[in-house]
Amino acid sequence: MGVPYGYDLRMRVIEQVDLGVRIRDIAATFSIHIRTIYSWLNQREITGNFYPPVGRRERSDRKIKDLRAFKEFVVKNPNRTVKEMADDYGGISESTAYRTLIKIGFTSKKNKRTLQRKQVRGTQCLQKKGSCNIQ
Repeated sequence: MGVPYGYDLRMRVIEQVDLGVRIRDIAATFSIHIRTIYSWLNQREITGNFYPPVGRRERSDRKIKDLRAFKEFVVKNPNRTVKEMADDYGGISESTAYRTLIKIGFTSKKNKRTLQRKQVRGTQCLQKKGSCNIQ
């Protein structure tokens, strides 16, 4: 993510809009995308100001701190999907649950179609009575 435009630039752009200059011309003059100007105008309409965001945005903790407890949870719930595990474990994201499963040594559930294809290939090789290079 890039650095937000400063307040002084925002102020000059908004002043130009208030004076009635076309937004397309303002965007070309200041080398700013039209959507950016509209988002500043929208922000001013909603909040009453157009200050750039300060500091980091709040977000949930992305890591599972206790891997042993998560592994026990997975062992107790082996038939759940990654999404179900993420929801039930405590509000973590699906991608966090998936990365943690890989980290603690679990593999993804095998697809039935993949297993059936491997079995079919194996029987075809046996029927031909030749050697097969199945890996």
